[in-house]
Amino acid sequence: MKIEYGFAKYEDKEEVSEFASRFEEIKDFKYTWNRWKNWESGKFPVVAKYDGKVVGMHAATYSVRTGYINSYYQAVAPEMQGNRIGGTLVDYVLSFGHHYGS
Repeated sequence: MKIEYGFAKYEDKEEVSEFASRFEEIKDFKYTWNRWKNWESGKFPVVAKYDGKVVGMHAATYSVRTGYINSYYQAVAPEMQGNRIGGTLVDYVLSFGHHYGS
């Protein structure tokens, strides 16, 4: 099973928002991320894709000044759970934050 990880692109905005809306716990992602203009300012969530479709996401923001990471939204498609996708998304966010804040 080949799962690809990386930051979403602006073109992924609708697919990521639709994915988040499937989960009660993070259904406000679309509203919040748009309200704060995170897409427009280049604050893209990290996504996991399988066969080109989003199967997981982790939205976070980073502070260059303090190295602080705010983790806001995370979800993995139920049918993909148990494949270390969530843990890998967290690792990706932390690794980026470590290098970003250095």
